Amino acid sequence: MTQPKQLSAEAFNALTAEFIHIANAQAKAVDSFSISEGAFLHAAARYSAFITAVGEPSGADMLAKKEEMVAGISARFREYLDIHYIEYAKNFDTYMAKVPSEKDKG
Repeated sequence: MTQPKQLSAEAFNALTAEFIHIANAQAKAVDSFSISEGAFLHAAARYSAFITAVGEPSGADMLAKKEEMVAGISARFREYLDIHYIEYAKNFDTYMAKVPSEKDKG
């Protein structure tokens, strides 16, 4: 896999915010954060496979690196999730004050 292009912290954060905005809009459209989350994770997995494929000369080469690539992507996701999970837990009342829960909808 080729080395990814590096973005500035500002550009990376703006891109992240744009993806989150899209996910939130979709959650509103289907009236469910859990359905939107599933679609967002599915899309991230599919896009990750595509990005890996772009950097490989053949499907056989891609398959040969599958375990390594899945482990690397999973480790990066876990790192991000650990950071944000702790942040949300510590700021739960502030962050969740304006978000309706799934049980409040029905």
